[in-house]
Amino acid sequence: MGQYDTTDLRADVITLLAVLVIVGAGAGLFFRGSPVLTVGMVAGLVAGIGCSRWWRAPIVAALGVPGGFLITSLVARPVWHAGLFWLPDALETAGVAAMVGGVACVAIRQSPRLRPLLTGVAVLAIVFSMWTSGLALAAQRSADGVIPLEKLGTVPTISANSTDEDIFLTYVSRMRAGEAYYPMAVDVFQAMHASAPDRPSIAGSPLSYRLPTLYWLFSRLPDSSGLLVDVMLLMCSVGVVSAFVLARQWVEPVPAVVGTSLVASVFAGYTGPMLVYAEPWAGILALVVATLIALARDNNRRAFALHVGAAACALFAASIRELGIAFILLGLAAALADRRDSRSRLWVPWAVALVAFAAILGAHWSAASHAFAGIAAATTGGARWLHADGSGLVSAVSLAATHAWLASSAVWALVVLGMVGSLVGPKDRASRVVLAGVALCGPLVLLLVRPPGWSSYGAPGYWGDLVIPATLACVPLALARVRGIRREPVAAD
Repeated sequence: MGQYDTTDLRADVITLLAVLVIVGAGAGLFFRGSPVLTVGMVAGLVAGIGCSRWWRAPIVAALGVPGGFLITSLVARPVWHAGLFWLPDALETAGVAAMVGGVACVAIRQSPRLRPLLTGVAVLAIVFSMWTSGLALAAQRSADGVIPLEKLGTVPTISANSTDEDIFLTYVSRMRAGEAYYPMAVDVFQAMHASAPDRPSIAGSPLSYRLPTLYWLFSRLPDSSGLLVDVMLLMCSVGVVSAFVLARQWVEPVPAVVGTSLVASVFAGYTGPMLVYAEPWAGILALVVATLIALARDNNRRAFALHVGAAACALFAASIRELGIAFILLGLAAALADRRDSRSRLWVPWAVALVAFAAILGAHWSAASHAFAGIAAATTGGARWLHADGSGLVSAVSLAATHAWLASSAVWALVVLGMVGSLVGPKDRASRVVLAGVALCGPLVLLLVRPPGWSSYGAPGYWGDLVIPATLACVPLALARVRGIRREPVAAD
């Protein structure tokens, strides 16, 4: 693992900026619960890991925490009303962070091998913060008076005004009761059309029907909304760790923790209504896919096994949300992009995944067509996905900002940095193909397309959840060429 120069002031400046970003962008990650423990622990550990001198770590932590609180008060959404009341908490948290930072830095100076251990503790502290925030959000009453935990345990009444999550919750509840997916899904769309007969029916188009994988898995779980939240947070924990491992391939620990915290900030909002959407689950798997491919780049012995795992995750993502076929195609392209990969036949698991998904999609299309074939009122549907006005990306960024409790302008800046990082950060062609395909091309595609329907958040931006996590994970890679941020080779003894 690369080490910072113990006399380099650059490391201290980078660490201070990292603390400012972690705390400043942590409205949704830290401030739904008590920030004293979580912010103090994360900021202190980052200061201890990154600072070049032991006495500078407490200073960086003590300055970074109040500065981060101030940034939060400026960039957080109005739901976070801090005003001047954040100052006492900021000072108390700064004290905790300074103490943790000083102890961590001294420990690392005494035993440099503690650096990776304490870095892992910082990542676990971020995961803990995500769980705390996510559980608080699940039990929090929204502006329209709905508590997510309560809504997940209800069976909505289908009408013309039903949101997408109402439809998905109906799928789960009726499948749990033993109904077959396709006839039941047709019945749901027919009920929507019956409540608004002046609108065109979309029951007669196979494109209206999602793959049943996620709803079937939900229906197999015990009837407990709390369990669904826990499963989502477990999945998000895998995604957070993947984001850190991915960034560490090209940058030092401190900037890698920054990207990890940004991803966790968005994931903390997934315990709301988005839990029943397929896109967040598939987006987390896309992040895992990119991480496994990055790990395979310098590991000839385990490269094939890592690509098999990545292909399996991509196939699972596509089976949850058919748009995930893009991850399979990107993985195949990455395996073919490197001559070593071609000789090693790393393309084989991706070809198998592509054939398997083609079979799954064909069976799904056939079953859906058979289910609505006898409906006299069925039409081909009038839903349109093409919206070349950029509204797809605008809605996606707005939704990510809602998850993270941040202003859309802040998330726009992070998304742009992530898009740049996906292109300039990776040094190998395979990783660059996958990351640029997801984190760069994904948002650009959203400039042209937008899903139909309506969510409780307003205009649907949930397609963005397929690519936004990987994009935020690439934010630190935008500065991967900067000394002190890029990962340096271990010096030989």
